Amino acid sequence: MKKKLLVGLFMYVLVSAGTTWAIPPGYTVTDLGSLGPDYSIAFGLNDLGQVVGQSWNQSTVAHAFLWTKGTGLSDIGELRDENWKLRINNAGQVVGNLLYQGQAYHAVVWESGVVTDIGHLGGAIAESRDINGSGHVVGFSRTSTGMNHAFLWKDGQMTDLMAGVIASGSAFAVNDSDHAVGYSYESGPQVAHLWKDGASISLGRLPGHTGSSYSEAYDINNNGQIVGYSWKSMSSPEPFIWENGVIQALPNAGAGGRAYAINDLGQAVGPSGGVAVLWENNVRYSLNDLIPPDSGWILWEAYDINEGGQIVGYGRNPNGQSRPFLLTPIPEPATMLLLCGAAVPVLLKRRRKSRA
Repeated sequence: MKKKLLVGLFMYVLVSAGTTWAIPPGYTVTDLGSLGPDYSIAFGLNDLGQVVGQSWNQSTVAHAFLWTKGTGLSDIGELRDENWKLRINNAGQVVGNLLYQGQAYHAVVWESGVVTDIGHLGGAIAESRDINGSGHVVGFSRTSTGMNHAFLWKDGQMTDLMAGVIASGSAFAVNDSDHAVGYSYESGPQVAHLWKDGASISLGRLPGHTGSSYSEAYDINNNGQIVGYSWKSMSSPEPFIWENGVIQALPNAGAGGRAYAINDLGQAVGPSGGVAVLWENNVRYSLNDLIPPDSGWILWEAYDINEGGQIVGYGRNPNGQSRPFLLTPIPEPATMLLLCGAAVPVLLKRRRKSRA
C-alpha cells in the first residue's frame, strides 16, 4: 500500500507541475553578467546556487567572481583558474590560485574575503583544483625533486598523494570521502587516476585508445562515479564515465567532447560536438534544445552541475556577448518539494475515502 501511495504521489506531482515524462526537464537561463566589457566564464557552483568563475575587467586582468542570487556579481580578487577548476563548496569556500611575485602560482582558499595560502610540497609551486564539503582541497604541487604531484590538503596539512612515486600528476576533484581523481603519468602517456583510502588506482583509457593516447578524470561524485575524457591519438577527445571498475564512453558527437562534472544523481555535463551538453542515463542531450527556443542564447560549454540539477558554463547571450550562464530546471527543486507537501494530504484524504 505504501508503494502505491508513493507512485500516486509522484504522478500527482508530475501532473500538478505540468511536467512530462521527458528526461531531463527544461531550463531557465540566467545571464550572470561580467565585471568588465570583455567575456566571462562560470566554472563552479554549490548546492545553494552560488556561482564562481572568471571575468576580465577594464584593465584586461582576469578576476574571480562570486555570483549570488539577489546580490549579483561580486569581484573576489585575482584568483586565477587553471583547467576549468575554480570551485566553491556549500560553506562558500572558494579554491583558486594566486600569482606569487609574478612568477609562480600558489594554491589558496578564499572565504569571506580572507585568502589562505595552503602551502606546497617543497617546490614552491602549487595549484588547487577542487574543495569538498569539509573544506579539504586537492590539486598539484611541485615537489623538492621537481616533480608535480597530486595532493590532498586537510586540517592545515598538505599530503602528497604520490609520495615515493617517480611520476607526475594532478588531482582535479575530490568527493566528501576524500577520494580524489585526476591523472598520473610515469614513462608512458598520462592516464586517469583515482586516489582512494591510501590506494592508487589507474582508471585506464577507453577501449581502442592505445599507444600515445591519454586520459584524464575530471570529477567524482559521492557514489564513486567518475567522469573525464580519453584522447585517442590523431583523433578527438571522447567523454567517459567510470563505475565499478569499468570505463565506458559517453555518447559523443562532432568535434569531440569532455565530461567535466557529475552530481550524485549521475547527471554529467560538459562540451560535446561544439555545444554544452547533459548526459543522463547514457543519453546525450544538447542543452540548447532544453532552453526556451526564443531565449537568444547559444550554450557552448557546461562546466559544473549541482545536486539540484542547476548547471553553469558559458555561451553567447542574445546581445552576442560571451557570458556565463546559470541553468535552473523547470520546475525548480523547491517547487517540486512544495508540490509534494501539498499532494500528501490530498492523496491521504482520497485513500481514506476509498477505504470508507
